[in-house]
Amino acid sequence: MKSTFCVWTEDGATWNCNPINGKDASEDLLSMIDGNPQTYVEYGKWHSADLPLDVVRQLCEGVPLAKEMILALNPKRSEWDEIKAGLDRIGYPNNL
Repeated sequence: MKSTFCVWTEDGATWNCNPINGKDASEDLLSMIDGNPQTYVEYGKWHSADLPLDVVRQLCEGVPLAKEMILALNPKRSEWDEIKAGLDRIGYPNNL
């Protein structure tokens, strides 16, 4: 097994975590998912991503995703049908 931690729910409300080797590393690995757009932008810098705070903030607020926002996040993306299909699949609002 190569996982650091495993998180699951059986009833859709109560979450369980199985520590590996007696230590639960989920807090360290998931700390960037705290609902604060600035935290996520800072995390992106560790992966050579310079994310625009205003766009990340809009995404956190559930603003429908538009082409301009996608291009601000990654100017090389242009597979609009594929992006729209993915967003529709996960139910994220978009204007594509």
